[in-house]
Amino acid sequence: MKMPERDEVIDVILERVSDEGIPEEHTDLCESLLVDNYGGLEYPVDELKLRHLDIENFRVIEENSIDFGNEKTILFGENEEGKTSSLEAVRFNLLGRQEDQRIKLTGPIRDGKSTLVTTGNWSVDGADHLIRRTLTNGSGYNETIRLNTDPQDLGDIGWGSPNTQEEVSRAVGLWPIESKQLGRYNTFSLFCLMPGNFKIFLKWQKKSKYIDMLFGINLASVITESSRYRNNELELSEDEKTAAEDLADVESRISNLQNDIEELQAEQEQVEAKLNDRKSELRRTRDLLGDKDELDDLEAQETEIKRQINKLQDERQEYLSQLRTVEQKINRYQEMNMGEHLHEPSQELQKFMSVPDRCPICTNEVDDDQRRQLLNDGDCPLCRKSVPSDRIEVGTERDVEEKIVEREQREEALEEAQEQQQRIEGEIELLESRVDDYEEELANVRAQIQQSDEKELLSRKNELQSTVEELEERATNLQIELNAKRETIEDLQEDRLPELEEVYESRKKKVEKKDSLKTFERVVQNQINREREGIRTDLATTMENLLEIFEEGTLSDAFTVDFDSDGGYDFTIRVRDGDDIPSDRPNENSNEGKLTALLFHTAVLNQLTKHGDTLPLRLFIIDSPYSESPDTRNTPDITNFLQQLPDILPEFQLILGIADTDMADKDVFSNQYNIVNF
Repeated sequence: MKMPERDEVIDVILERVSDEGIPEEHTDLCESLLVDNYGGLEYPVDELKLRHLDIENFRVIEENSIDFGNEKTILFGENEEGKTSSLEAVRFNLLGRQEDQRIKLTGPIRDGKSTLVTTGNWSVDGADHLIRRTLTNGSGYNETIRLNTDPQDLGDIGWGSPNTQEEVSRAVGLWPIESKQLGRYNTFSLFCLMPGNFKIFLKWQKKSKYIDMLFGINLASVITESSRYRNNELELSEDEKTAAEDLADVESRISNLQNDIEELQAEQEQVEAKLNDRKSELRRTRDLLGDKDELDDLEAQETEIKRQINKLQDERQEYLSQLRTVEQKINRYQEMNMGEHLHEPSQELQKFMSVPDRCPICTNEVDDDQRRQLLNDGDCPLCRKSVPSDRIEVGTERDVEEKIVEREQREEALEEAQEQQQRIEGEIELLESRVDDYEEELANVRAQIQQSDEKELLSRKNELQSTVEELEERATNLQIELNAKRETIEDLQEDRLPELEEVYESRKKKVEKKDSLKTFERVVQNQINREREGIRTDLATTMENLLEIFEEGTLSDAFTVDFDSDGGYDFTIRVRDGDDIPSDRPNENSNEGKLTALLFHTAVLNQLTKHGDTLPLRLFIIDSPYSESPDTRNTPDITNFLQQLPDILPEFQLILGIADTDMADKDVFSNQYNIVNF
């Protein structure tokens, strides 16, 4: 199948993109992705084959030199004689050890040796290219490459600076496909069926993309770049991720605030209307009361009278307090006078006599009561002895006079206190009389208030005044709340809303562009599937033709090949009256798996020769095509297939490694292959 031209494919894709309704500005991006990333791989080499290989210390091989001049070669011999090692040496010489790939070459240096050397003479479009690759094992593997693209003879490897693998890959024409980061060993696995990894190509997770590129379908890189652009260039910021929700939230807040404002304005109108009505009624009530308000005067009088009554009662309370103090003083003076009257004999005696401070007999000190007892009884109250009268001193006239003066002073104080009592009582009576007068006047004023015609109007006026004040306060609070909500709306509409709208618009554009790119990628994938369908059809036809070779073994009843509907290159071999054989079944170590891989690889290589610009490697290596264990059922089919392989792949250099067993007869291959004995 001939692949369509690049410009033709671009035009078809852009037309379908337009039919999908992708906006024009996004179509320009799609076109740019196509033009920049869709291009055929241009190989500078048409044909790469191997002419000769020298091997030193590679695995079991100490030294060997193999001539591949005849393009169909079989390495034949006993096991463990170096056939597989020689085939691995071919791959190593061309590709290197490549430790960072899934397919690894481990422990290649012969036991007891520290260095291996492979020197390959490769034919690049008929010209000799020498590649010498040396691997030394010291503290680690150290690989050295030397390349001569114009040798004078097979020994002319040169001694210049070591070369790189990229230089080798460019020289032999493998770099265009290798630059796609697919891995050299993975790429080579299509051309090399080796034990342990003969089915690597079938299982390779990127085989669809790789096969596409081999057959000139190079649109996968367009999808890859478009996906990268979507995920990186159009990645939403954290603000953009929540822009829709945030914008809806702000718009909801504004709407709620506007609803609140409408409700507040309606309430404000009601309050203001009610306030105006009450103010008007208050003015009318005041007009009815007039400038001179008799009731106000009466109420003012009432207030003043109550104030005067309170003042008089406070004064009366002060006088009552003074009266209690004076009465206590009078009672004390009266008690003192009464005491002197009861003890008159002793008082009379005391006018003339005085008693010493000590008893004349026992000389002990005596207090006033004891002196009085001594004076009355004539006996010492302490020692109880009779005191002679001559021992009691007679009081002087001066002492008697002092006692009289003291009593007169006390009587004067008593009289003064009694006069003060009468004066205070008079003041209290006067105050009580004035209080009675004021209370009578208060009762009269209150009676007038009760009888006043303006009382009801005044009560209404006071009620209206209170209502007006409450309504004015409510109107003020409503206005404050309205202002606050309007300011919030203004802040949201002037700042937050435009910011979110801008972020949302950015998000919208990115999402729209992402959706356009997803549609674009789908269109490109559909184009890939259309082009791939032709390849799949050709491969299926080729594989079905190859199935005719198998007459006795596992594939003897196989009649057709169906590729899976997902658009990839997985397939199923249909078998009459038996189990179908899917390519993805884990059968690497079975003859079924080997036959499936051999069938598919051969068909792919066969179809590649029908496409002009493809990978230049024209080498197909098959190691141990017969099973390690006896498999006489499939042996005739495998032998028959290998005999016809030169005709199936006439442009390919075939190198087979076959063990000398009962299943293999080298003589049957002698007409098609050059036999190299091991």
